[in-house]
Amino acid sequence: DQARRQQGLFAERFKDPKVRSAEDLQKYLEGMVESSDKEIESLCRQLAREVSDKTQSNLEIVRLKESLKMERETDAAEKQALEDALRKAREQLAEANAKVFAVE
Repeated sequence: DQARRQQGLFAERFKDPKVRSAEDLQKYLEGMVESSDKEIESLCRQLAREVSDKTQSNLEIVRLKESLKMERETDAAEKQALEDALRKAREQLAEANAKVFAVE
């Protein structure tokens, strides 16, 4: 009689027909812990992937910024070289014009 009462208490308390005794409860709890452990492992793997992906993305951003900086520096140097060449060509043209007009 007492065993049936305990079974009834377990069943009512846990609202699970599989839990009818202390052994069932132990198995039920072990299953929940195992399930929780698997879920935690899965979440940890997911978090590790997300951290890895974010790290790779951040490294790619840094690489692209460095590449852009180098391109801008190269472009600025080329622009300066072209401006210097243009200034020198204008000076030479002015000198040539001065000689031509001075001769006349």
